[in-house]
Amino acid sequence: MRRCRKPPRSLGQAIWTAVILSVALGQADAKPTGNRLAYLDGADPFHVGLAFPRLTTPQWVGETGVETVVTLGIDDMRDPRIYESFCRPILERLKQIDGRAPLSIFCNSITPTEPLLQQWLKEGLSVEVHTLTHPCPLLAKGNFAAAAKTYHGGVDLMNHIPGNLPAAFRTPCCDSQNTPSPRVFSELLMRRNPAGQFLEMDSSVFNIFTRSDPALPSSLVTDLDGKAKFEKYVPFDSYVVTIENYPYPYAIGSRIWEMPCMVPSDWEAQHLHGTNNPVTIRDWNAAIDATVIKQGVFNLVFHPHGWVRNTQVIEWIDHITAKHGSKVKFLTFREAGERLTKNLLGGQALRAANGQDNGVRLLDVNNDGYMDAVIGNEHLRQTRVWDPQTKRWIPAPFPVSLVQVDGDGTRTDAGARFGILQPSGNASFFISNGQARGVWHFDGGDWIEDPAMLRGLGQAVKTVDATRDNGVRLRDTDNDGHCEIIVGNPETQAVLKWSASSKRWQPASFNLPPEVTIVRRDGTDNGTRFVDINEDGFLDVIQSNELRYSLNIYIPQPIDGWFPGWPREVMAGPRTDPNAIPMIVRGGEQNNNGAWFHSRHLWIQNEDTAHLPNLVDRRSFDDLLRGILPLPKSPQESLRSMELLPGYRIELMAAEPLVADPVAFEWNEAGRLWVAEMADYPLGLDGKGEPGGRVRWLEDRNGDGGYDHSTVFLDGLAFPTGVMPWRDGVLISAAPDILFARDTDGDGRADESRVLFTGFGEGNHQHRMNGFEYGLDNWVYGANGDSGGLISSPGSGRRVNIRGRDFRFRPDTLAFQTQTGQTQYGRRRDDWGNWFGNNNPSLGWHYTQPGHYLRRNPHFIAPSPRRSLGNYDRSHQVNGISQPLQRFNGVGTFQHITAANSPAPYRDELFGEQSAQHLFISAPAYNVVRRELLQPSGVSFTSHRPEGADGPEFLASRDAWFRPITLRTGPDGALWIADFYRLVLEHPQWIPNDVESMIDLRSGSDRGRIYRVYRDENKPRPIPDLHNRDTAQLVAALDSPSGWQRDTAQRLLIHRGDPTAVEPLAKLLETSANPKARLHALCALDGLGKLRLEQAITGMRDPHPGVREHAIRVSEALLHSGQGQALGEALNRLVDDPEIRVRRQLAFSLGEWNSPVAGTLLARLTNRAGDEPELQTAIASSAVGHSVPILDQLFSGPHDMENLRLMEIMLRLAAIESDDEELKKLLRRLVNTPSGLEPWRVEALSALLSGARTRQLPLDTPFADPAFRQALHAMATNAKATPDGRVAALRLLCRLPDEPGKIERLLTGQLTAQSPRELFDFSITELAKRDPSAASLLAHWNGYSPSRKRTVLQQLLAADRSTRGLLAAITDKQIAAAELGPVFRQFLTTHRNESLRSQAIDLLGRQTTGRSELVAERLAKANGLNGSADNGGKLFALHCAACHSLGGIGNSAGPDLASLGDKSARALFTAILDPNRAVEDRFMLYTATTRDGGVLAGMITDETATSITLMDLAGQQRQLLRGEVASLSSVGRSLMPEGLEQVLSARELADLVAHINASGVPPKRQPGNTPEQVSPAEDGSLLLAAANAEIYGDTLLFEEKHSNLGFWRSANDKAVWTIDAKVAGEYEVQLNWARDGDGTRNHLLLQIGGGELLAPVEGTGTWDDYREGSLGKIRLERGRQRAVVRPAGELDSFLIDLKSIRLVPKG
Repeated sequence: MRRCRKPPRSLGQAIWTAVILSVALGQADAKPTGNRLAYLDGADPFHVGLAFPRLTTPQWVGETGVETVVTLGIDDMRDPRIYESFCRPILERLKQIDGRAPLSIFCNSITPTEPLLQQWLKEGLSVEVHTLTHPCPLLAKGNFAAAAKTYHGGVDLMNHIPGNLPAAFRTPCCDSQNTPSPRVFSELLMRRNPAGQFLEMDSSVFNIFTRSDPALPSSLVTDLDGKAKFEKYVPFDSYVVTIENYPYPYAIGSRIWEMPCMVPSDWEAQHLHGTNNPVTIRDWNAAIDATVIKQGVFNLVFHPHGWVRNTQVIEWIDHITAKHGSKVKFLTFREAGERLTKNLLGGQALRAANGQDNGVRLLDVNNDGYMDAVIGNEHLRQTRVWDPQTKRWIPAPFPVSLVQVDGDGTRTDAGARFGILQPSGNASFFISNGQARGVWHFDGGDWIEDPAMLRGLGQAVKTVDATRDNGVRLRDTDNDGHCEIIVGNPETQAVLKWSASSKRWQPASFNLPPEVTIVRRDGTDNGTRFVDINEDGFLDVIQSNELRYSLNIYIPQPIDGWFPGWPREVMAGPRTDPNAIPMIVRGGEQNNNGAWFHSRHLWIQNEDTAHLPNLVDRRSFDDLLRGILPLPKSPQESLRSMELLPGYRIELMAAEPLVADPVAFEWNEAGRLWVAEMADYPLGLDGKGEPGGRVRWLEDRNGDGGYDHSTVFLDGLAFPTGVMPWRDGVLISAAPDILFARDTDGDGRADESRVLFTGFGEGNHQHRMNGFEYGLDNWVYGANGDSGGLISSPGSGRRVNIRGRDFRFRPDTLAFQTQTGQTQYGRRRDDWGNWFGNNNPSLGWHYTQPGHYLRRNPHFIAPSPRRSLGNYDRSHQVNGISQPLQRFNGVGTFQHITAANSPAPYRDELFGEQSAQHLFISAPAYNVVRRELLQPSGVSFTSHRPEGADGPEFLASRDAWFRPITLRTGPDGALWIADFYRLVLEHPQWIPNDVESMIDLRSGSDRGRIYRVYRDENKPRPIPDLHNRDTAQLVAALDSPSGWQRDTAQRLLIHRGDPTAVEPLAKLLETSANPKARLHALCALDGLGKLRLEQAITGMRDPHPGVREHAIRVSEALLHSGQGQALGEALNRLVDDPEIRVRRQLAFSLGEWNSPVAGTLLARLTNRAGDEPELQTAIASSAVGHSVPILDQLFSGPHDMENLRLMEIMLRLAAIESDDEELKKLLRRLVNTPSGLEPWRVEALSALLSGARTRQLPLDTPFADPAFRQALHAMATNAKATPDGRVAALRLLCRLPDEPGKIERLLTGQLTAQSPRELFDFSITELAKRDPSAASLLAHWNGYSPSRKRTVLQQLLAADRSTRGLLAAITDKQIAAAELGPVFRQFLTTHRNESLRSQAIDLLGRQTTGRSELVAERLAKANGLNGSADNGGKLFALHCAACHSLGGIGNSAGPDLASLGDKSARALFTAILDPNRAVEDRFMLYTATTRDGGVLAGMITDETATSITLMDLAGQQRQLLRGEVASLSSVGRSLMPEGLEQVLSARELADLVAHINASGVPPKRQPGNTPEQVSPAEDGSLLLAAANAEIYGDTLLFEEKHSNLGFWRSANDKAVWTIDAKVAGEYEVQLNWARDGDGTRNHLLLQIGGGELLAPVEGTGTWDDYREGSLGKIRLERGRQRAVVRPAGELDSFLIDLKSIRLVPKG
């Protein structure tokens, strides 16, 4: 098809694919060639088109005067009554034509004995197959067996209707999605079901009339606006299950008739312009008029779903009868099939009685443009040639049989290979099968044998050997109009060309490419196709199967050392290559994998691609041909390749040889530019780790503003990442150290270097610690880099663990602290002290909570301190202009942020009025620099791009070597950029070995550039020299728009420590009109230790909120020194400050004041904290010692959810720090109330008593009332109450005295399958405390689900006594040893307790040593085994999903398996069987011992100042306060256990490897989004919350602030939940959503198992107006299944903001 489309490129994992296809045909302007019969060798459902021979209605209908056939096919029948009601008027109208009611109903699961069916059959209807369950798509979830079951079951069911013989099939959703895969045809339709039943016909491919058909008047194919009439109905660009201008029946694989459907179906029509639109009928009228002209078939697809009225169908029928009369015949599909067999094929059906090959081939034997037929079987050998003049069939003999039949009736292809071997273009064929051998040509009337054409072939060239295809094909390789004979099997590869002069076949000068065969040893398809990929008119060779792939381009004339043939290898390699061509065949019993060529793409649709956009994997021809690496450019050439936003310009400031490999830079006070150069990237100078990094300084000696001199200051550094001038030297970050180096002899080179801090992690060089940034508080800040470390200073005994956090330090005093946030590269600050960072693939974060404040309250688990930037549609889309290199660790992320760096606020005024809003982010993978504009939002920001998501980037380069890393605002007001300038940015750990061997990883190591960007109208200022200025001049320098100058002047003032600076600083604070100067005056006074009371108060009264905010911060020193009372009035006034940031800072700083007044002010701050979670966090951080007055204020306020959260925090704290009398008052206040036992009081009491669990409280008096306990019991057992409320009631009951056994019975009652997870988890934890032997937990073992068994095992391992109970249960066979997964086995057999370890080894066996030998042994056993990805998926879910996520299944805490660079069997066997060979620190197993004696083992997934989060052995996230942890130690090995060889055979390991290689893009990871399985509530309902969804696609995001799924704009966006339905049946779908505007403009599709629900998304008014309503009903099966929500068709703006979907069982 020639529509100009640019389907979105998919870079997903190569998906297994297969199809029988030989050449791309069906293009509108294609002309008959020597390859016009190649389609006979395959089973491509889409091979026809305008140039393909016609099979007109008169050729087969058998009724004089009939020129067109109409079939009416209505889909989706489950309830016959609905269809009777809808169809009855249509049936009666049809009867008016000729007394018949020819309508075909495509059915799902129905009752065969339904009386209506018999009535319909009597009236002339046919009942056809639409699968049992209507899965959409049919091939999905990696489960081919499910597709086969629903298809073959449907065939069987329709055959059980008395009197019915189904003939046709229609693929569910074929009019809205890419569901009619070639795999469906080859592996389902062409097969038989277990009962031997089969169908003969399909109607799933859609025909589109276009303006390229000269036979059709323009008025029939063009709308009044001049646009194409029918192409507008295509639901999306990548909808490619279509043909054009071919409204005729055609055969697929000589087995199945395709009756193409006509565009539009009623769904396509309503999708475009709404339901019941009159335009639909007008276009149907045009389509039938065109069909009559073409003498074709019109197959109407419609439904009784309200998309078109039955009266409109009747209106269309009226048009047909009125305009065309008896020219049009209405038939059912059964009738059409019978007439094709009788009138076209002389009574011989396409399929034999057993469903196999019947020796029937459809081809245009005489090249007249009309389809003919040849028949060669045991019943008839005949050629049937259509004479269009007399409109009759002319029969003639056919010389051979086309099918072989063995003794048991099995039928196989006899091996006749058709092609063009004569100048007339008539058909010829060659056959050689041991019984028949020869070449025959059709001469226009008969087949003439040509014995001469056997010369040169020899007896060895057989088309089939017995029943095995030998890979012989006739193809015109050189475009001379005559076919060559190609032989491609494992024994013989040859290309034979007919020599007219010598009258014999001779070997051509070329052969098939190396390792390319057409068939395998067993004769099955090997995935080789002849397709013109580069569109030069010659066939290229593409092969892709489960073992290898290749693409070779045909060279017609000698050029550049290439000779004719296929010598140009564009790509080739093993299947394990991540950029391999998707498989065309997959091996095994179902070899066809659903591949076809269409619209300049290779497309693949099967059960393993259904998770991809539009259900398909794809490779454009351009992508397939791309394979040339770009060359480096000179600095000036690279500069010319850059494009900036209008109004900006870029200058080259330094380049090689002055600088090379720059990754970071900073200026000193003299204007020298200091540069850190990572020259040793990626693997050291020698590829083995030899350090070669440098720090150098650049200088402008001639005064022209550019750098002209370079001096290497220090070299031999190991991968340096940052540099900062400090006093008389520089600070350097080079893991594992932070160094201070200086030049003492004046030669410009370092001669003294010392380590300030050491212990930083040395993992991936892109993930190492980096720096630096000077803070307003005079600390130096650095980024963690993701590698962590245990940091110490030489000579100091103190060590700080920075795992999961950034850091700050004082170089002079060696003070060192962790800080909130974990930044991968470039922690940056703006003018007002806001800190920004990121971690791939995040665009950027704002860190809102300083870690040193949070540490003060060790009893408080703070919420996430990160606020994501890029809060708009498609914010992560990168609009690069280069041709970027393939990224191996970002599968499926083309043109999306995958390597964001250095989120740098612009800190000057030369970028216009919005200068202060600019934030720049580098994206080196795509050679761009992004600009975001920040907009304040509460204490944080949102950001946007004025250019829009599709607009140009701030800076983009066409040079693929341009690698912008660090961005900084320079002293001159320009934006400066360090260009690393490398070909390969990817770290080798992500690059497959075979690719790595073909490229130089260090290409560009001798190059590097530094640029600056500025506005046209604002030329940069000269770089100032501050190093010789006196103190007064430095103070004056603070009054500058330049952030660099203010920071540098402040730093120099602090370093000098000159007391004469105090008065000018105080004056600057009082008199400067520049609020930033006033801010720095305060910060400098603070840093000098000279801030006075009156200066602090002046700052607190400043008109600018930023100055007031920091005035509060710097006054903390005064609070410490006892001057708080004097500050009281100013602080009191700030409680009511209108700015939230000021109030929040006040709340933080009050925690530094040890005074009752601080508690009073904190209490007052709670009045406006209800809807301000950031203010609540600040209050909580300062609440130690002030909890009671804060609670007094909270009790008097509203008891809503927002205040209740803060109240719970305060109650837990009060329970710890208040005295007994205060605690009694709190208890009485909560219990003695006339309002009764409200839920908030129970939760409050639970929080209070939970916090006071270590104290002996007099509980009898306040809780003596039996009614109180009864009310608690009722709440705990109330299935309609919230799980959290029930847990609170249970927790409170557990704290109260009660009769023995009563609480235990209540807790035991929660250990049921129906119990919510929260209650189950609490109950097993509490029961374990009450019964250390854990007998009560083990007693219910057989009733636990697998996930709950893992939870119980985790609890049993928490203490030695319960561990003994577990081992005893295994000994007594109460628990089978096989029920313990490898992770639990490893924990037990390596237990720290020697006795338990010994007992576990006796029961479970000792871990195998000699891991390398084990890998080799198992690899040898698995060699040659074809793994089953389907079975591997089941093994993955059982053994791996607790830690790893793949294909939408599992937990994403472990390493990302989808992005592994090396997925070879050896690499994966090593990772599985020897997991501790190489382990990143973040994946290590840790053991936490709590202060109450509990033990928790797991992997650390998050850390804050006060808490640690571990993913335990059961895959559950567990939060621990640091104060609760007695010890935390690394076990020294991966959480992934050794010992999987004990539970996985070699075959299963091969299956697991196959699954990993077949799986695609993992879900996105976003803050606040924690995908987890959805279990039913007590009433059986399932709540699909946005926070628990897996998120896929280009733009879909989880908006943590709103707890919704938003920015739903892209066609491939989807949300997926794993649900566990306890009851099968029909469920009501209740939606909680918002959408801007009114009316319906978009539709969403909900798919669960085989069911689906298509529903409109109505506007709710605004994005803030959420509405709840019912979408309809959907059927769920019992058990675990996947629920998918995605857009249906093209989107008009955003689809929806989705909070939740609730599935409620009917009844």
